[in-house]
Amino acid sequence: MKITSIKAYKMDLKLPEPFTISFKTFTHAENILLVIKQMKN
Repeated sequence: MKITSIKAYKMDLKLPEPFTISFKTFTHAENILLVIKQMKN
């Protein structure tokens, strides 16, 4: 398998309702989407 390209996308997704823990309230989830393409044989 030979990887031909890798792309990364930052995706902040809004939560349906705020999520609170002891020190902070979160309204968005921070995510990274990786797209890895390989050469076809």
